[in-house]
Amino acid sequence: MWILERFILLLAKPKACWAIFNKDSSLRSSASFLLATSILSVVFVLSSYYIADTSIRTGVLFLTGTMLLSILIIVVFLFAFSLLSSSRILGNTIKFNTIFMIVVYAYTPFILVLWIPFANIIAFLYTFALGYIGIRKVSNTSSKTALSMMFLAGAIYTGIIMALSLLASVTLKFLLFL
Repeated sequence: MWILERFILLLAKPKACWAIFNKDSSLRSSASFLLATSILSVVFVLSSYYIADTSIRTGVLFLTGTMLLSILIIVVFLFAFSLLSSSRILGNTIKFNTIFMIVVYAYTPFILVLWIPFANIIAFLYTFALGYIGIRKVSNTSSKTALSMMFLAGAIYTGIIMALSLLASVTLKFLLFL
């Protein structure tokens, strides 16, 4: 199934799409979809910056695009790890490939409209709903377990981001005083 077909199915029929996606839950397929949507998002962001300020140099755009692409991919991997951890804590035995597929497809709307000021809030809520539906449909868990997994994953993810921020802050202070 082509990337555009997957994206349209994800937006048009979110409940039905998980059964189709579950048949092809390979890590390669999910990773290529993540890469494609991340690149598309970065192209949107950079084109909006370029249109707004034509004096921006190509090197700065390339560096900014590379950083944005890396951050988007790292965020998805961190949330997949958080969701995997929450599933293990709650006694579920979903494989990482399946968790990664759920996170990649759930994050797609958020990744694509991340650069639009108010649409990103709606997309975040839609991402949460897609993740919840994905967990329920793919792993056949109850709604209570799926909701618990999503909230616990959010707490673990927030803890990871806070720890990384603290580490970066301490490292920066240490480097500035050398």
